[in-house]
Amino acid sequence: MSDRYTRSLAPMMRNTDSTASDDTPHTSDDESRDAVRLGFLIHDVARMRRAAYDQLVKPLNSTRSRSWVMAHLSRYDGMTQVDFANLLNAGRSSVGAVLKQLEVDGLVERRSDPADKRVRRIYLSHRGRAFIEKLNQQEGAFNRYSLMALSATERNELARLLTLIKKTLQPGGYAVP
Repeated sequence: MSDRYTRSLAPMMRNTDSTASDDTPHTSDDESRDAVRLGFLIHDVARMRRAAYDQLVKPLNSTRSRSWVMAHLSRYDGMTQVDFANLLNAGRSSVGAVLKQLEVDGLVERRSDPADKRVRRIYLSHRGRAFIEKLNQQEGAFNRYSLMALSATERNELARLLTLIKKTLQPGGYAVP
């Protein structure tokens, strides 16, 4: 674990014994168990969703990473590979390998920048746009199915709460005391 990450977790890892000094934050055993249970639930749901998503995109001759790249590219068509890798917070070579395979499959194309011929920009091809339309339809059905047990209010609350957790876990999101 990185030192920064360990420091950010330090307040949660402090002594939870009820005999700790008054200035040391502590949690009850029940709160600790609830936090662990919730962490496992979040992990299990994410794992199960990934496995189900893999099955969703398999008939499309795709993978999670290919679909992820295509979905982002559909929103940011015309970016350079370097800018795209930065947007995805992924390695340039990893993104480059996925883009190369998508190009071979005819889903994306690289074009020279009109202002600077040395720069190559990435665009969805006609076939790539058709893929995105099909993916969006299947993802919509998949998401409706996976969330069908929740009311609209519960879905909104879940989104709000997960966003708070995401912000906390982002670099710089948790202020180390």
